[in-house]
Amino acid sequence: GARIGVLPGATVLDGTTVEVEGLRIHGAPHPLFTPDPGFDLDDEEIAAAVREAGVALAEDLAGEEEPIDILAVHDDRVAEASAGLVPLVLSGHFHEFGETEREGTLFLRSASTGGGGLDTFTAVEPIPLGAEILYFDGTPPELVAFDRVSLDPETRDITVDRQLVEPAEPVPGPSPS
Repeated sequence: GARIGVLPGATVLDGTTVEVEGLRIHGAPHPLFTPDPGFDLDDEEIAAAVREAGVALAEDLAGEEEPIDILAVHDDRVAEASAGLVPLVLSGHFHEFGETEREGTLFLRSASTGGGGLDTFTAVEPIPLGAEILYFDGTPPELVAFDRVSLDPETRDITVDRQLVEPAEPVPGPSPS
């Protein structure tokens, strides 16, 4: 996070909320991130710990004075308890695109953006690099479409797939005082 935070135009969301172009974005860190190579939990233990941390996150979001428009997390399992509290959750972790809706919350899972470099994704089995471009419109801003951009690391072919978003039912936010 420290290296990213010094880049022009970059904001590190480490348990904080920022407002950008009328959108309130809250970023929650991964509760188990560690650079320790000896870190040794199995998949079930990781999933349980991530979901447990998500309960505290949902409690924090429910206590916000102003509603959060976007919750950005590494692993979308940490946001499961926040379904119904925010209209949009952005995540990655699983290196594949995905989208689901739970309790009026749209969960968008982006693919692999290539932070480790192209060689990282061709070492064993090629994994396409991918990113999403989100389009908002209106006041307050509402997600109307997103593009999924993929780059095949072997052929360098690029594909773009546009998804239109149906207007959602409003997600109830904190009650006005």
